[in-house]
Amino acid sequence: LLLTPPVETRELLQALLEAFRTSGASSAPAPQGQLTTARTIPSIGLRVLVVEEHPVNQKVDEKILLRFGCEVAFADDGAAGVERAERERYDLILMDLQMPVCSGFEACERIRVGSGPNVDTPILALTASILAEDRERCVRAGMQDVLIKPIRLAELRDAVDRWGHQRILLPSS
Repeated sequence: LLLTPPVETRELLQALLEAFRTSGASSAPAPQGQLTTARTIPSIGLRVLVVEEHPVNQKVDEKILLRFGCEVAFADDGAAGVERAERERYDLILMDLQMPVCSGFEACERIRVGSGPNVDTPILALTASILAEDRERCVRAGMQDVLIKPIRLAELRDAVDRWGHQRILLPSS
């Protein structure tokens, strides 16, 4: 594998993941401090789109995601989120469910049936409360997971680690 400068963080991470996968690493536990799974990889360079109408929630999400090493973009409503998702590729999309102009459900459905670069990007619902039928509606709309507000640091970290790396481990479209 050959990387030519300048190398973006994302490209380097992808190359390291590929090298690790093809190195014939055994399933035996790695010595402490070595990479063992995608879950242990830092989120540096993950591109995350946060579709959220409330500026305070945006600031909180931004602060946490930047702390994880993510690159963060924002959309203030579902329609703007769909528009951004049609133009730019993201590793993860965090989607509020209750927004003006276009709900998170509708925005997710539009991204999934669109032709943009995020048709298969993991989308996680952000909501203050959720009923069983809402969770089912999230799944039907094409979302992979639901995070309940207020978002806890550990929960968001787990979700970013679990879902954000799904996109990096897949070949680029």
